[in-house]
Amino acid sequence: MLQSIGSCSALVAVVGSHYGSRNIDYVKKAHNYSCLYAVILGIIITILFIIFSDQIAYVFLLTNNNPALHQGISTFIKYTALCIPFLGVGLPSTYLYQGLGKGLHSLFCTTFTEVICTIPATYLFAIYLNYGVIGIWIGFIIGRGFSSIVNFIFVRYTIKNLAKNEAK
Repeated sequence: MLQSIGSCSALVAVVGSHYGSRNIDYVKKAHNYSCLYAVILGIIITILFIIFSDQIAYVFLLTNNNPALHQGISTFIKYTALCIPFLGVGLPSTYLYQGLGKGLHSLFCTTFTEVICTIPATYLFAIYLNYGVIGIWIGFIIGRGFSSIVNFIFVRYTIKNLAKNEAK
């Protein structure tokens, strides 16, 4: 996630400068580039996490004498790594609003992700559908994935409206 967050931090400045100069086309291009970069990097990291989940799990154990705990951590890494590519469209979309000077929109995107999508999805899969801890992980992936896609669509709508208003 750190690479995506770094890319998104740069996006704030780039979007701010292009929005300030009323160059909405470059705002859209910056968002496209940031999303593309973050998704590609997210896919690569996801593949690496899935392949090396057993080795990564050992980092959290400090010992090799607990195979049950090791397997649980490894499985957790495999499941939750699946949400990383979705962050590639969700994070830049949230950060774009900061560059536009619309911090409340950014706050709404974060609240939408965490409170409106992720928590209900984890409850649905873990408690209601009785999947237990794996249901929490599945709900986490689905909640984050869904909210990232919705945030991306919302940003596209915002950019389209900015372009329309600029044309007037």
